[in-house]
Amino acid sequence: AAEPIPANDDWKVDAAIMYYGEQDRVQAAEAIGNVQKAFGDSSLLDLKIVVDSLTGASASGAVAQSDSQTFTRPSGDGQY
Repeated sequence: AAEPIPANDDWKVDAAIMYYGEQDRVQAAEAIGNVQKAFGDSSLLDLKIVVDSLTGASASGAVAQSDSQTFTRPSGDGQY
């Protein structure tokens, strides 16, 4: 049988925000929230949400140029 989790009127709330940005290039942001509440009957409510965003990245990771760019495929077999 499961042992009861001590009941308590308090909610446990944790949150974090991360941001990374390079001027005129890539920006990344992430927010995480977690909420817990224990009930006296071996029950625990645990909710988590994660939201993230990435902008400004290119498919190649290269800085945008006004001229055409040539890339070699990872295998070295061809270009694009």
